[in-house]
Amino acid sequence: MLTGTRAFTLGVVALGALVAAAGAGCGSDSGDDASDPSCVSTREYFTSQVYGKAMQTCAGCHTPGGAADARGAKFKIYRDTYPDFVTANIESIRDYAKLEIDGKPVLLRKPLGEREHGGGAVLTEDSDDYKILSKFVNDLRSGNDKTCDGDGQLGVQYLDNRTTARKAAITLAGRFPTDEEFAQAGSDEGLDQFILKLTNEDLFYDRLREIWNDALLTERGLDAGNGATFFNAPELYDDRYPGYSSVNRDWTSRSITQEPMRLIEYIVRNNLPFSDVVAGSYVVANPYLAKLYGIPHDKPVAPENFLEWKRIDFSPVQNRQDNANSPMETTARPVAGLLSTPAFLNRWETTPTNKGRKRSRIVLKNFLATDILKFAQRPVDSTALTSVQNPTANSPMCSVCHTVVDPIAGGFRGFNENNMSRFDAADKWHDDMLPPGINSVQMPPQSYGSALMWLGAQIPRDPRFGISIAQVMYKGIIGDDPLAFPEDKDAPEYQDRVRAYNIQNDWFVKVGAEFAASNFDLRKLVVNIVRSAYFRAVSGDSTKDGLHQGLGQGRLLTPEMLGRKFRATTGLYFFLNAAAVKDEQRSRDGYLRSDFISDNDWRLVYGGIDSGDTTKRIETMSPIMVATSQYAASIVACRVTAYDFTKVAADRRLFKNVELNTMPFTPRANADAPLGAVPDAEAKIRENIKQLYFRLLGETVETDSAQVTGVYNLFVDVWKDLEDTDLKGGGKNKGLPNYRCVAQDDWDKGVTFAPDNNGNLQASFPKLADRPDKTPYQPGMKLDRDDNFTIRSWQAVLTYMLMDYRYTHE
Repeated sequence: MLTGTRAFTLGVVALGALVAAAGAGCGSDSGDDASDPSCVSTREYFTSQVYGKAMQTCAGCHTPGGAADARGAKFKIYRDTYPDFVTANIESIRDYAKLEIDGKPVLLRKPLGEREHGGGAVLTEDSDDYKILSKFVNDLRSGNDKTCDGDGQLGVQYLDNRTTARKAAITLAGRFPTDEEFAQAGSDEGLDQFILKLTNEDLFYDRLREIWNDALLTERGLDAGNGATFFNAPELYDDRYPGYSSVNRDWTSRSITQEPMRLIEYIVRNNLPFSDVVAGSYVVANPYLAKLYGIPHDKPVAPENFLEWKRIDFSPVQNRQDNANSPMETTARPVAGLLSTPAFLNRWETTPTNKGRKRSRIVLKNFLATDILKFAQRPVDSTALTSVQNPTANSPMCSVCHTVVDPIAGGFRGFNENNMSRFDAADKWHDDMLPPGINSVQMPPQSYGSALMWLGAQIPRDPRFGISIAQVMYKGIIGDDPLAFPEDKDAPEYQDRVRAYNIQNDWFVKVGAEFAASNFDLRKLVVNIVRSAYFRAVSGDSTKDGLHQGLGQGRLLTPEMLGRKFRATTGLYFFLNAAAVKDEQRSRDGYLRSDFISDNDWRLVYGGIDSGDTTKRIETMSPIMVATSQYAASIVACRVTAYDFTKVAADRRLFKNVELNTMPFTPRANADAPLGAVPDAEAKIRENIKQLYFRLLGETVETDSAQVTGVYNLFVDVWKDLEDTDLKGGGKNKGLPNYRCVAQDDWDKGVTFAPDNNGNLQASFPKLADRPDKTPYQPGMKLDRDDNFTIRSWQAVLTYMLMDYRYTHE
């Protein structure tokens, strides 16, 4: 968007190819040009005028569960918290508008207080709101619907395929495309195939787990002591049992904590329908978790088998013995995707008074695209509630939410409200709540013993499921929350904001439906998001900020994404210390730890979350985040510049167009001698800066552009200063002063790991060859000298670019 943290280029341009709004066509009954930016569709007129103005009063009572609904009113208005409320409301009005008395629609009589309207007169016949409603109702009755092209109304230009491929590779899979992949992505079909390829790579699964943990927050940390609920392997968590070790307890705690996200990873890795996230009747476990659950696994319990997450078609076994003389009671627990995992049940705990409603809220928000906290206006007078017996069921001010929340909460019946993970099929449900169910469908009594499995199977059948998954993935990939319906109808940009909301809402409906039709193939959903204007828009009309909400580049990278971007673009993670540690609990490829990814303190300093105390990422850089990114940029630039020059030009990531001796001037014999330009050196340096602009910042610039000239001048200024200092110091300014800047390890070859004194796997790299004195430098040699002042000049350039806003944002 043009405001906030987005870096959205100004200028009026044509639209690329945003997916058309669901149900939108290319013409209208009125004969207007549907691609005309001034076109106002029936949907938009309803949203901005009818719902936004004329029927706000109606929505308060006629929403499902509201006062009018409780009294049996047939007419319903869905609030804007309901996914695709526009379609639902237009169809509701269309049907109700057919009813008439004495030639006048009942829908136009009721607001005037006629026909025994329970709410009395809420509009007058000469009011603007009533005239808006009358026009809309009559248009629907006459079939005079109008459709417009949502694409043409946005008026934005897309990133080209090459730049899209770069951005997708960095943000989805933490790497940079090869030349062959750039060529493949030149066509739209090739771009789609490249995006699909990215979703099959190890680092994408890390990104996937991060996206979903941001939504569900289950990685807060769950201690292995939760295994006492199952009582299958007490040696994993209880030091009173033989075989116990703190190491096993630690790995078991990690396993039980990571179970929900590993289930999501398994589903996508194995191309299973994503509906299994709530409906899967199998367990995905590693050896630690399998032993805790009392189910079989083909690998022994050992740290090296932590990543052996496999599908097991057995239910977890729960044992209980009240005392030494009583028989052991064994229960098979119901399995419903991640909903039945201890990590989910403990993260979203319940109480005897909450009665599963918090869990219901999380299910609604993340799997049914419904934020119940925004579902209805809060009552002002609390005394109106205390005077009603059981207000959650009998007061319209409460029931508007509870008729939605309580039945889904009933899906968690059987799970103990004091011991979060304990299950007892014989537990009774609460008589003061609505029966378990979903969408007015009651759960059959025979399913009470496995209520969560019944609920999990129903959720994907709801069209909101596809929309909800699309919204979670959108938030993770784009970095913005889905647009909210604008409430200030007097705001100058109200009409544009409504239009932006409509276009995005219809897009969510469309991609959600396509996701469901693909048997919930998450990879295809990712392709749709990357191909959309929300990922690719790059420029638009500067007077249309309201219309361009959520569009464009400029999302602040999370600490994990920034850590991977360092690796993708420079080849080197940011390491706090020179030694690197293997992150053996994240991915099979054995990649090295980045402190931005694995170190909790660094993540929190840079705006990350810990899923417990800190649950919302910072989306605008604070001063300490700026300082942190600058420090990291200087460390990476220092380390990677010399290392890149140890390779032959074809194998370099950053400096393919220059050599160590590509100097802008010939070094002088004395301080009074003039500087002489080196032929062709400036052209090579400028070309390399141009390539760095694309690789690091995603911008295509020309070698004679102002951007390149500015960076070239920085290079020259640093080079001159180094050369001058060397002359004044008698030739003693040619060493690399900081040991971190010396290239002595070959980070790209043959890394091996061995445990240090703390048991952490420490990386060991092959050493670069020693360089004999006065020997010309050859690739593959240790590089600890800067004889031509070019290494430190390029370090300055790299530091400058890695600190750029466009590097810390995408």
